[in-house]
Amino acid sequence: MKPENILRMFQDTAERRGEEACLRYKQGGIWRALSWTECLAQIKHLAESLKKLGVKSGDRVAILSNTRYEWTLLDIAILSLGAVTVPIYHSSMSDEIQHILNDSGAKVIFAENSTQLEKVLKARGSLSALERIVLLDGRVLGDGILNFEEFKALGQGLESDFGVRVRQIGLEDLATLVYTSGTTGPPKGVINSRWVLPTPTRRASISS
Repeated sequence: MKPENILRMFQDTAERRGEEACLRYKQGGIWRALSWTECLAQIKHLAESLKKLGVKSGDRVAILSNTRYEWTLLDIAILSLGAVTVPIYHSSMSDEIQHILNDSGAKVIFAENSTQLEKVLKARGSLSALERIVLLDGRVLGDGILNFEEFKALGQGLESDFGVRVRQIGLEDLATLVYTSGTTGPPKGVINSRWVLPTPTRRASISS
């Protein structure tokens, strides 16, 4: 069997499993679920919003957030454009965030809340590549910053070419830049590609 990239596998699985629960998250003390169909639809929508921000293949998009379901959906949406996800630990300090954003050349960053946003704004003056900040939760203050609803509205009603795009992504294409904790010096980016093994029970990503 010919290996497939993880995005194509996700789409194929979503189309096969449909209304089965894909992920669960807690909201207001209550566990809720999103089906595979819902997740795929949201990912397509988020990808169109990213395209409206000018994100294209090879661009770096950072996510500064704790674990949450939006993180997963954004990650897949970013990868589906051939862009590169740059995850940043939510515990990172402003100087570390500044280094990672400059080193990766991130064009867009998603900040989880006002605490994370403040860290980004503190370093913003020295971030030459950064064009947009999207705040997942909370109020928006400042130019070039969108809240999550405003961001999602950018892709409203646009037709998605998700299925075509994900089949054009190569197995060795850059997917993610994961930065080290920086305990022995500045954080260093570890390159991950988008390949998976053909057997469904042995999915993996590999560092190169």
